[in-house]
Amino acid sequence: MTAGNSKNQKIGIKIACSQNLIINKMDIQIKSYVLIICLILFSTDFYAQIGINNSNPHTSAVLDIQSTTKGLLIPRMTFGQRNAIVSPALGLTIYQTNLFPGFYYYTGSSWRRIDIASNIMTDNNQDTKINTELNPDEDKIRFVLPNAEILRMENNQNGIFRIHSSSSLNNLYGGISSGLSNLTGYNNTALGDSVLMLATNSNNTGLGHLALSALTTGSDNTAIGLNALKMFLPEVTIPRWVIMH
Repeated sequence: MTAGNSKNQKIGIKIACSQNLIINKMDIQIKSYVLIICLILFSTDFYAQIGINNSNPHTSAVLDIQSTTKGLLIPRMTFGQRNAIVSPALGLTIYQTNLFPGFYYYTGSSWRRIDIASNIMTDNNQDTKINTELNPDEDKIRFVLPNAEILRMENNQNGIFRIHSSSSLNNLYGGISSGLSNLTGYNNTALGDSVLMLATNSNNTGLGHLALSALTTGSDNTAIGLNALKMFLPEVTIPRWVIMH
C-alpha cells in the first residue's frame, strides 16, 4: 500500500465517522423532540387539566381559560343545522343563529334554550312557547304555536293595552272550533263555541255560542248573541247585522 492510498483511506474513514456522528446527532435530536411532544400530549392525562393563558388551572376544571380581552366562541349554526346533528351527546351546546337565537343544549331527548332570565315558557322541543322578552325591553308577550308567532299582547303607541293576531290575515278566534275552516279569509273575529266554524271568507264578526256557525262563503256579517244567525241560509256578501238575546 502506498503512502497516498493510506492517506486517502484515513480521509475516507474520517468522512464516514463524521457522517455517522451527524446522523447520530440528528437521531438524538429527533428522539428528543418526540419525547418532548409526548410529554406535552400526555401531561393532560397525568394532571387531567389544561390551562390557556393560565399556568395554574383550577383543580376543579378540566379546561381553565383566562383572558381580559377575548371570549370563548362556541359553534354557531342555524335551527336546521342544529337538528341535523347526528346522535348529539348529552349536554352538547351550540349557539343557534335564527328562529329565536340563543345558546341551546341537548337534554338527551331534545334541544333546550339556555335562558338567563325566566322570560320564556316553552315545551321540550322549543316549538311552542310564551316569550316576554324576545328583544331587549320590548314589553311584549308573544305566543308561539308551533315555531310561528300567532298572538301578541302589548300596548299601542298611545299606551293602551291590546291583544292582536300576529298573522297577516288579522283573524282573531276564541272558542272551541271557532274559525275552524278558514285558511285565506281575513279580518274575522269570532268569540264563542263554533262561531264562524265553517266560514272561509272575510270581514265577519260573531260573538256568542254558535253565532254564524253555519256561514260558509259569506262576508261582511255581524252576529251577536246565542245562536245568532246559526241557521244562515243565503250566502250573500251584503253587510248583515243580527243581535239576539
